[in-house]
Amino acid sequence: MLRPCARLAFCGLALLLVSGCSSLLPSPSPGTEPRHFDLGPAYPLPQTVRPWRIVTHADARLEDKAMHYRLLYDNPSEVRVYTRARWAQPPASILRQALETRLYWSADAAQDHCLLTLGLLRFEQEFTHPGQSRGVLTLRASLRNDRHISDERLFAFTVPAPSPDAAGGVAALADATEQLADALKTWRNAQRANCTQ
Repeated sequence: MLRPCARLAFCGLALLLVSGCSSLLPSPSPGTEPRHFDLGPAYPLPQTVRPWRIVTHADARLEDKAMHYRLLYDNPSEVRVYTRARWAQPPASILRQALETRLYWSADAAQDHCLLTLGLLRFEQEFTHPGQSRGVLTLRASLRNDRHISDERLFAFTVPAPSPDAAGGVAALADATEQLADALKTWRNAQRANCTQ
């Protein structure tokens, strides 16, 4: 059995060896860390407007920051994940932030009592061929006033990607989000009578 002094010396030597070995381990080389993406900068709204009330949630597999893609030409039912690309936040949060800067009423518009709920079903990239891909955005939207659901709709958008990689998929999904914002405006304007009573 080691004496107290011998035990202290042994522990000190072990710590020295461990720290020396750890310094020999290779540090991550530049470019190996995952890149993080969103849909572009979110600009603050002017004070003269009122943003829509928006709540977003997502399918269970979209609750983390992974970027998903499919190879339609090779087992299209398999959902794959980029290893060196991530969303900066979960897709539902990124989508809500992007829409909040695009969907708003003018300050003098009639008070709107509806809550827009968006359930994100697909937010991914599909490769139709090795060098060709597209972004796919699908969600279920509902408008609820203080008493009941005013209307529900399924929105689906498919936008060609400018390049067959993660950055191309992000660009396609950003374009799909712009199309979604325009479609939501048209749909909700048709429902204003049910939301201003």
